[in-house]
Amino acid sequence: MITNEVQPAVLGYLAGARCGTGVPTVVGLPRLDEDAFKVFGAAAGSSGGIGLCHAVGCPPEAPDLESVLPDPAGVQCVRRTRRDLVEARAELITPSGDSIDAVSIGTALLPVRVDATRPAVEWNTIGIDVMAPLRRM
Repeated sequence: MITNEVQPAVLGYLAGARCGTGVPTVVGLPRLDEDAFKVFGAAAGSSGGIGLCHAVGCPPEAPDLESVLPDPAGVQCVRRTRRDLVEARAELITPSGDSIDAVSIGTALLPVRVDATRPAVEWNTIGIDVMAPLRRM
C-alpha cells in the first residue's frame, strides 16, 4: 500500500536503477492512481532508461504474470525488501540543513489537482501560463 507521495518515486527509482534500459515486470506493485504511476515512471526513466514497464495486476491487459510473460524462461527475478526501499529513499532524500536550496517542478507530471490546492502560486514554464485553465473553471 502506498502511504505517502514519495513511495512511487522510490519504487520507480529502484526499478530503473536495477533494470537500466530493460523492460521490468513488477509483481506486487500497490494500486497507484494516475499521478502516482506518472511519478513511478518518471523515476524509473531517470534512474535507468526504462521506457516501458509491466505492472502485473494494474492494467486490465495484465491481470497476472502469465499474461505479461507467457514464457518466463531466462527472465531474472529480483526481490526487493523494505530495507531496499529505505536505502533508496535515503539516496533520493538527502537533507542538509534547515533551508531548501532549490525546488524543481516538472510541469509535464504536475497534476491539476496540485495546482488547484495552491491557487496563490503562479506556475509558469517557458512563458506558458499553466494556471490559466484553472482560472477559467
